[in-house]
Amino acid sequence: MIIASASMLGDYIDCKRKAYYRINKIRVPPTASMIVGRVIHDMVVDLEKGRDRSWRRKQLTVELTQTKAKFARGQTIPNLLNLVDTCLANYKKLRIDLPGIWELEESFSLTGDGVKIVGRFDQLRKGDTIVELKTGKWEPTKEFLEADLQTTLYMWAYRELFDVMPIYYYIHLSSGSLYQQYRNDFTNLLDLIDDFMTDCNRDALRKQLNGYRCGRCDFNKHCLDGKNTSKLITTASPQIPAYKPPSVRGKFFE
Repeated sequence: MIIASASMLGDYIDCKRKAYYRINKIRVPPTASMIVGRVIHDMVVDLEKGRDRSWRRKQLTVELTQTKAKFARGQTIPNLLNLVDTCLANYKKLRIDLPGIWELEESFSLTGDGVKIVGRFDQLRKGDTIVELKTGKWEPTKEFLEADLQTTLYMWAYRELFDVMPIYYYIHLSSGSLYQQYRNDFTNLLDLIDDFMTDCNRDALRKQLNGYRCGRCDFNKHCLDGKNTSKLITTASPQIPAYKPPSVRGKFFE
């Protein structure tokens, strides 16, 4: 059984060999942004459940100090703590206008034709509403939102699970911006899953190096063997188009 997630499929789009290393669980140091994002998500859950969350901020300082987390240029522990405070303050303002909570950090899986698609909804709210919380520094562009792979996969997964198209909110916490997203077809997503399965089954992932930002890739030391990476860097990663004519495909690989 092949297991795939939105991040795995995103790696596959970026570089097939990158997906190969993810599948084989090659460990890489966490980034400071990843740690901060996880803590913010945990603090939002604490907030919604009425639990004390003050200790998480202190624990974050310890974790950033004691682990080998990779800091981006300009990142410091004080400004990351400020980011945590900003994200939580913005969330408190935005949640007032959202439907009531149904489930928090709810995992899902869908199995079909030799593949299991897995993921986790940040929030499921009443009225068939998905809320995904993002903590990145840069506010997303319209083009990015319309082509975001995770949005596409999560809306498709919800439709498969509950037989209804959800309302989807993408919340960029650091800027306090809320975007409602729409999808009307998932053909390209299913084709992507098919291609991913085909390459996995014929052991093609480790043989193909796409060259997506190799200089910044966590796995470049495993596959480039010290080679000059300047010619391998591309400018952007392809995404899944959001709007297509109505699909003729029904349930997952039926």
